[in-house]
Amino acid sequence: MLDITCGSSRPTRSCKLWFHVTLEEKLEALRDGIRSVDQNRAPLKVISGYSVLEHLGTGAFGSVFKVQKQSGQNLLALKEVNLHNPAFGKDKRSRDSNVEKIISELTIIKEQMMHPNIVKYYKTFLDGEKLYIVMELIEGVPLAEHFTSLQEKQQRFTEDRIWNVFIQVCLALRYLHKEKRIVHRDLTPNNIMLGEKDKVTITDFGLAKQKQENSKLTSVVGTILYSCPEVVKNEPYGEKADIWALGCILYQMATLKPPFYSSNMLSLASKIVEAEYEPVEEGVFSERVPQTIRWCLTPDAEQRPDVVAVSSRISDLMMRLMDGLYASHNALERRAERDRKRAQKCFMGKQAGEAACSHQENLPGRADPLNHSGEQEVSLDVKSSSCVPADSSVATMDFCALKIKPRPVSAGICVSQKMLRQIHDPIHKLLVQLHKLVFITQLPPSPSADVQRRLIEKFKKSLFQLGSDPSNLKLELSKLLQASPELIEVNGATAGWWSLLHPPTKDPESPDSAVDGYVTDGVTYQQMQGIIEKLLEQNNYYRTTQSS
Repeated sequence: MLDITCGSSRPTRSCKLWFHVTLEEKLEALRDGIRSVDQNRAPLKVISGYSVLEHLGTGAFGSVFKVQKQSGQNLLALKEVNLHNPAFGKDKRSRDSNVEKIISELTIIKEQMMHPNIVKYYKTFLDGEKLYIVMELIEGVPLAEHFTSLQEKQQRFTEDRIWNVFIQVCLALRYLHKEKRIVHRDLTPNNIMLGEKDKVTITDFGLAKQKQENSKLTSVVGTILYSCPEVVKNEPYGEKADIWALGCILYQMATLKPPFYSSNMLSLASKIVEAEYEPVEEGVFSERVPQTIRWCLTPDAEQRPDVVAVSSRISDLMMRLMDGLYASHNALERRAERDRKRAQKCFMGKQAGEAACSHQENLPGRADPLNHSGEQEVSLDVKSSSCVPADSSVATMDFCALKIKPRPVSAGICVSQKMLRQIHDPIHKLLVQLHKLVFITQLPPSPSADVQRRLIEKFKKSLFQLGSDPSNLKLELSKLLQASPELIEVNGATAGWWSLLHPPTKDPESPDSAVDGYVTDGVTYQQMQGIIEKLLEQNNYYRTTQSS
């Protein structure tokens, strides 16, 4: 038997073992933390072009992952739903029917929702026996985790914080119910994300349903702890089912526990139907909190208020919140205007300084002012993963005769390596094509390729003939670069002009037709490209250009 106490001055074997296990757990947690922030780590797996970076959590219907599209940079959330879940049906036929309805709802409803307190949905797709939903990645944690954390710390929500969260949920529900006629049907603390400064985002619309005006829903879905009496009794219900859930969430923010809880399902259902719950402790919050809870948890759906009525009871609180938001908005606008004017002033000063320096340099008999002052020319070099002060070039510039002292600013430009990419100049490709044409027409005469050379010479002359313009030159070179199957038109003629240069071939589609003979209908840009490339190879064009 090993001694399991570590209180003695001499460590026992069990104490050493316990310390070793604890240290290994901490090291493993540290490794996991480092791996989680490594942006260059290999993905856990790839799902239809989305690299899975991290497993965020698992719910009743599936898992949620942090992903990144392989062709993009933005981080997204990907929900994986297992279609074999009994909730989708017991047999394949009913399951396929329900999945089709879910995809239809997600496609029609979710893509039209645009609200700051509602998660954005981007795409849904099927992959094997799994349904995937691509959505906005919310930086924050569920409201349920805040409840757990406060319970562990033996703390509670302040009333101001409660109303802040509650009002944002009301704003989102008003948008859903009144503008989109959507019932969430699964509003729980797990589906309410709190971000920075308690910014609320409602998520998980997998069970949401759009209903016709004045109609009712009948399917039984959602989490039983937050289900309203009409759902428990299997009666038709509407948007007021979300109001009941809102009341449950308000109660839980005040007490850190759900209003209805029992290990016995029949007892739980009975409590919900009768709206029997332990009252909120008196004296902790204002009377408005328990009053709003009682109003939202009215058992009779007809007597239960809608979201507009609930909001009217706390209109003064909403107006105070709106005042704060308006003041914050104005402060941000003023800051943006200051930054804009500062940037404009610095830009104008830089332009004026460069013009003055250029004027001084061009004066006869005047030496370079930069050399006399001992200062060097400064260039703004933006490097990856570095911050360059926005006015660094202005601050070190010699303004010559103007003698303007630049105002130092703290703003900077930060450019990440991932945001930088090489820019391909499309004009350069056109110039390469033009260079090839000129190269061929400047070659010494060669009887073996006389017809081909005359063909290219005629095409080049048509590009610069009287009446041509730069736009036409760009268009013709673009078609040649893309090897277009269109016929080349020269002076408004095609077959008539080409027939002066060559006899027709028997097989217009043969590979040699673009080199040794041409069709009676004329020559396409694709065939011209083949002729040009053959002549370039014969005359060592690529060796010459590479060596130079």
